[in-house]
Parts: sequence; structure tokens; C-alpha cells
Amino acid sequence: MRLLAGIWSVQIFDIPYYALSIAIQADGRFDGADIDGCVYLGSFSVVNPQNNVYNLSVAVSNCPRINGRYFGVAVIGDYNGITNEALVFSAVTKNKTRSLAGSVERQ
Repeated sequence: MRLLAGIWSVQIFDIPYYALSIAIQADGRFDGADIDGCVYLGSFSVVNPQNNVYNLSVAVSNCPRINGRYFGVAVIGDYNGITNEALVFSAVTKNKTRSLAGSVERQ
């Protein structure tokens, strides 16, 4: 889990502009927020340490269109030639009516 620890963020310079930042602790717990005021609290747990694959559980609040609890997977991979620089994730609500997916870069 130490591989996950740190600040991860994304900025999308498009219309509309979007930014997200999360802080992951060495034990896998994390919190974060985006430019819209959405708050993300959750945790990662190891699925396969040899391949840097993790289970993901996240609660989204203060964000009416996507509030809820999501469950999914995440993987750390290389980005722009830098090892373990990107965290890619995908998660759905228990009833599978909403989903979150994307990637963030290590800061």
C-alpha cells in the first residue's frame, strides 16, 4: 500500500475545466475533493501486489449527481515513461446505476 501513498491529481484543461485531487495514506485510506465541491472518502485494499491491483471503496458526498458508495478496482501503471506514475480506477454503485472511472497522476 505504500506505493499508493501520496497526493494524486488530475486537471483537464477543456471546457468546462475540471480538477480532482486525492491524498492517499500508507494504510490505503484516502480523502479528496474536486473543483465542483464533491468530496471523496474511501480506501484501497490489495488484490494482487505483484501487479499493483487494488480493490476500491469510495463514498462521494456534496455532489448531488453522483452521491453514493462505489466499489471497484484500481491499478497503478506507468505514464510518460515514469514508473508507477498513474492510478487508473473504475467503480460502480452496488445497484450498478452509477459509475466512476478515470485516472490521476502522482504529484
